[in-house]
Amino acid sequence: KKEGSATIVPETQDVELNNMPPESHVGAEMSDRTTKKVIVGILIMLMVIPLLQVDELEYINEYSMHMVLQQRASLETMDTGNADWNTWEFTESFFLNATKCISMVYGGFGDSVRNFGIIPSDRVNVESLRSNEKSVLSISSEE
Repeated sequence: KKEGSATIVPETQDVELNNMPPESHVGAEMSDRTTKKVIVGILIMLMVIPLLQVDELEYINEYSMHMVLQQRASLETMDTGNADWNTWEFTESFFLNATKCISMVYGGFGDSVRNFGIIPSDRVNVESLRSNEKSVLSISSEE
């Protein structure tokens, strides 16, 4: 005999794996039910999760509009000589250039300052849009 180490797999091991008993009826039923529950759970998650996500753009636009309104309201309470026109105009122009806003109207101010935002000329005209293409966001200063 030669000296050495070798492992020989008996042929009976392969035969034992092929001779396993078939899956029982109860096991097959449990497996089918589990599969169905997992599929239904995944489908429900695919439909519900998008509904729970927050649209950050709306909050950013709303916050920006609050800032513009706050700057505009500060003009009304100050004397025209002391009013910080540059801050208001910067805030307004920054908002208008950072968003796709196509119209901005200020209401409820009893001063001589303009009551509309100066929209960039490359924007779409409000009258050319259909009603389902418009999204109106109104901000008021209720204190």
